[in-house]
Amino acid sequence: MPKERYYNHMPLQEVIAMYGPSASAFEVVCVERSPFAKILSWANWLASAETYLSGGKLQTDLNALRSSVDSIFDTGEFAEVKNIGLYRDENGHIAARVLRHENLEADLRTFLNSRGVSRLPHLPKVKAGLLSDQLNPREFFSQHQLRRINDLFGDEFDAFGYSRIP
Repeated sequence: MPKERYYNHMPLQEVIAMYGPSASAFEVVCVERSPFAKILSWANWLASAETYLSGGKLQTDLNALRSSVDSIFDTGEFAEVKNIGLYRDENGHIAARVLRHENLEADLRTFLNSRGVSRLPHLPKVKAGLLSDQLNPREFFSQHQLRRINDLFGDEFDAFGYSRIP
């Protein structure tokens, strides 16, 4: 299949549409992060993408990250990292095995072992810059922002086993 048919964050329903009934033979695996970590990562990317794309490093300035967080909440852009719809089949069911980003090596090892594969492939560090999984969301989000995240991402918290922050 030509590479151009696939793209980052391609919804499962589009893959099913391309393959029809034979898509039921696929096992879909995805990697997810806490909604808080995804939003912090997205805000960091927006604050430093221009520098990164021109050969620099991703932003590590926490004040710039806080400013970017406020900006994406003002515009509503924080909602763009909601991914659960990408994993739903035509019946609305989550049709993917979810590996958690912060536990990727162990989750991948468990998955591969269940398939009879004992050797874990090398996992490069694909996320650069701030380690958003290790940042404390309470330091970056206001109470109002936390409520908006808890409300909008409720299905992701439940489906992927992440805890809300009250």
